[in-house]
Amino acid sequence: MTASLYRVAFCFLIVGWVVIPAHAQAPKDFDPPVELFADQVGLQNLPMPGAPFTVKARLSNTKDTERRLRAFVVRDGRVTDVSPMKAYLDEYDQPTYEIQMYAPLAELSYQFVLYNPDGSFSTSQRFSVRRPCIPFIDITKVKLEPKNQGEARLEGLIKLSRGLEREIAAYDVAVKVLEDLTERLKQ
Repeated sequence: MTASLYRVAFCFLIVGWVVIPAHAQAPKDFDPPVELFADQVGLQNLPMPGAPFTVKARLSNTKDTERRLRAFVVRDGRVTDVSPMKAYLDEYDQPTYEIQMYAPLAELSYQFVLYNPDGSFSTSQRFSVRRPCIPFIDITKVKLEPKNQGEARLEGLIKLSRGLEREIAAYDVAVKVLEDLTERLKQ
C-alpha cells in the first residue's frame, strides 16, 4: 500500500508541476502596446542653418512597416507637416522611419504621430532645441542705388561679393579652429 501511495503522490507532483491554473496563464492574444521612440537632436548635432539632417523614429513591440507616421515640425516659427513615410526594418528588426529636416536659424521643435490600425494614435515626446547664439543676418543693410546702371552697378556688386567672400573665409577659419579644439579636447 505504501508503494501505491508513493505512486499517487509522485503522479500528483508531476501533474501539479505541468498543469498551470488557467488564471495564471497569459491570454494568447495579448500583445504589448506599440511604443514610438524618436531621436533627439542636440545642439552638438545641429548643423549650420539651412543644412539638411536626418532624424529617425522607431517602433517597438511590432514589425509592422505599414503603419503611417507623420512629423510636425516648427522651424523658426514656421509649422511644417511632414507627410506619412514608409518604414523599413533596422538591424534590430524595429520599424524605422527617417525624416529629413533642415537646420533652423534659431529654434526647432518636432513631434511624431503614429496612426494605429484601430483609429487611435500615439505621439512621441516633443523635442526642442534652441541655439544659444543666433547669427545676426540683416539683409536690409545692403542698399543698391537704383540709379546705378551698367558698369557702376556691376562694380557695386563686385565689392559686395568680395565682402561676402571675406566673411565666408572668416567663418571657415572659425570652423577650423573649433574643429581643432574639438580634436584636442578628445585627447
